[in-house]
Amino acid sequence: MDCDQFNIDHIELRTGIDIPKITRNYCELSPTQRKVSFELHKSGKDKAQYAAKYFDYSGDHLFSASGTRKDHQWFATLDTTTNELIFIIHYLP
Repeated sequence: MDCDQFNIDHIELRTGIDIPKITRNYCELSPTQRKVSFELHKSGKDKAQYAAKYFDYSGDHLFSASGTRKDHQWFATLDTTTNELIFIIHYLP
């Protein structure tokens, strides 16, 4: 799998987090982990509602979410100052 194949639908399916309009910043792939960073194209009330729906407040404008399923663990963050949305998916053996 390359970064082009590591698409939004895959991330949404694995995490349950809807990904709205974004721009991809970077993508890092290894055999057991995928990490991707996006710039979120939301602002003001829309961004606040999105953060509240999918994430827990972690402090200093940072929101996070995580989960574990039988074949993977995932972690996501949203920085509401920079609008950076990061997903890390670790595939379990």
